[in-house]
Amino acid sequence: MCGFNKSSDGSTGVCRWGAPLGVEVNTLFPDRAALIVVGIHKETMKGIASGVCGGHRFGQSIVLSGGYENDVDDGCTFEYTGEGGNDFLGSKLQTEDQRLKGGNLALANCKMHAVPVRVVRRLKSNELRYDGLYKVVAYAEELVRRRLPSYYPGSLLTFTH
Repeated sequence: MCGFNKSSDGSTGVCRWGAPLGVEVNTLFPDRAALIVVGIHKETMKGIASGVCGGHRFGQSIVLSGGYENDVDDGCTFEYTGEGGNDFLGSKLQTEDQRLKGGNLALANCKMHAVPVRVVRRLKSNELRYDGLYKVVAYAEELVRRRLPSYYPGSLLTFTH
């Protein structure tokens, strides 16, 4: 049985859903390696960490790093582009459509099953700050098309604290 503060295989590993044990909101970390050590975010490069529970992939955590042009961060709510279709080495523009698979599907499943996601923000100082649990409240490809008609559509996930 999967649940909060359980790993994807039911053990006590660092791959948990829900609030990380022993870590307060607003705790600062120097880098992603530190996030891995305390079990907040298990990916060294990807912005979305996920795991399988009950046959479905769910998002465990995301890192907001400003890597996508469509991301909008208002603090308590934000729009997160998801993963895929971005030119990381140059313009940071969306260069192709995103697909509902991998991390994007994992976050969409969090909305459908009301599973909160841990959120980490990269600060201007390059430190990483754990900002707590957020709910995925919307997933809509059409919002990107409407807002930015000259760009390729991508997934758009809306979160609230």
